[in-house]
Amino acid sequence: MPARLAASFTTSHSTFGVMLSPHTLPDLLIERNTVPSVISEAWISGYESLIPRMTNDEKDRHVVAAAVHSEAAIILTLNLRHFRPEHLVTWGVRALHPQSFLIEIFQQEQAVVLTKLDQQATDRGRGLSQLLDILNATVPDLVAVVSAAISRK
Repeated sequence: MPARLAASFTTSHSTFGVMLSPHTLPDLLIERNTVPSVISEAWISGYESLIPRMTNDEKDRHVVAAAVHSEAAIILTLNLRHFRPEHLVTWGVRALHPQSFLIEIFQQEQAVVLTKLDQQATDRGRGLSQLLDILNATVPDLVAVVSAAISRK
């Protein structure tokens, strides 16, 4: 089994340990030789002995084992059906769609996320509304939450 990539995100309210599933961010996981130089401490190994204890979908048990081994609280994946809560709760892990994860971060750190979105828009020579229009194609629920927060200001 290849090593898995984990990340930790800290907000003023909590720290998220995140296991990135290959279904979620294949561009990060395909080129394994290029990523470790940037975030080498994020590569996980030594989880193989836990695989037989996992009860989720057989093809993705290594992902949960790596998350448990690395003490990641969240598995980010587009494939939630292979990571059902009943298979994860025992281990203190939950699976989230990337959009749900982004919404959680936004709900905890609205000012930070809005600042980052403004920066991204500016870096691309666009306004925030134009960036949100682009993001709407892939993360429409996040855009709805962000747009509602902006309209309340």
